[in-house]
Amino acid sequence: VPQEPLLMRGSVRTNLDPFDSHDDATLSEVLSKVGLNPNLLNQADRDASQILSAGERQMLSLARALLSRARIVVCDEPTSNVDMYSDRKIQDILRHHVISKKRTLITIAHRLQTVVDYDKVLVMDEGTVKEFDSPVRLLRDNKSVLYSMANRSGGSKMVGHLLKLAVGSLTS
Repeated sequence: VPQEPLLMRGSVRTNLDPFDSHDDATLSEVLSKVGLNPNLLNQADRDASQILSAGERQMLSLARALLSRARIVVCDEPTSNVDMYSDRKIQDILRHHVISKKRTLITIAHRLQTVVDYDKVLVMDEGTVKEFDSPVRLLRDNKSVLYSMANRSGGSKMVGHLLKLAVGSLTS
């Protein structure tokens, strides 16, 4: 799932299922999962890039990823170009329809909240791995790079907030 959703010229159906390998029920179900109206499938004469907002285009990219049933889903800043509502929705979809299905989710992100509840976080700087561990362990270590990033972005209050989110994800 890229930062900028890639849409081909064509309908929502064509963009969702370019090889026409899924039935209508499956396409409707995946559109519903990402919060898009399944009636979009009936608009064959309308170009998806013309009728969908930026957030909806991102949801369509996410729907395409869910439809693929890939064991590994890679997201490159999937929430960087969407509003806060769409950001939260994308995160919820990733958690409930990717992670809960025992798929591997790899996310490139600059927003710490995006990945703080993941199993592991890999922190890189200038192409070099700086640390790799659970967010809880890294946020509890005031010498870690992740801790420093959180502290720079909002002080001890931000560190505490992120740690609370990370710990909460272990119990849910």
